[in-house]
Amino acid sequence: MLVLLLRRGFALSPGRVAAILALSGMGMLAAGLGIGPGALVVLPLALLYLLGVTLVMRARLGMHRDSGLKGQAAARSDQWHFPRLKLGYALIQAGILIAVALVVRAFDRGACAELPYAAALLWRGLGLLATATLVLALLRQGMPSLATANRPAPDSATIPAGSRP
Repeated sequence: MLVLLLRRGFALSPGRVAAILALSGMGMLAAGLGIGPGALVVLPLALLYLLGVTLVMRARLGMHRDSGLKGQAAARSDQWHFPRLKLGYALIQAGILIAVALVVRAFDRGACAELPYAAALLWRGLGLLATATLVLALLRQGMPSLATANRPAPDSATIPAGSRP
């Protein structure tokens, strides 16, 4: 899922994706050895937040930079920036759901005597909701809208001369 996020959300080459995955894996391994097993939970969550915030900031800055565009150029800018903005917000939402699920799981052992299945069901449900949020966001990111998918590309002869890029 991280590979799809980096390829579609950030438009990175396969080599850069492999380098990022290798560095993040080595970082998690080093932190796990130095800090303890808690780092294996905290670092992926921090990476999820970092990727989400980066996507939101890049999309917002791009939208601000392109605010003076008109016509086809503005439509292309919107097609580029809005899906990344939505994907960034979905990553942040999934991170919040995972963090809440981890808190509920921490209290699961203490509440197990009083509520044997309620806490476990709650944190697993929150984890499932976070996973569904990520999968749906990636699917939305990779699928073109039906309105533009069925429409043929315009010829350069049909585009008015003043609106050509």
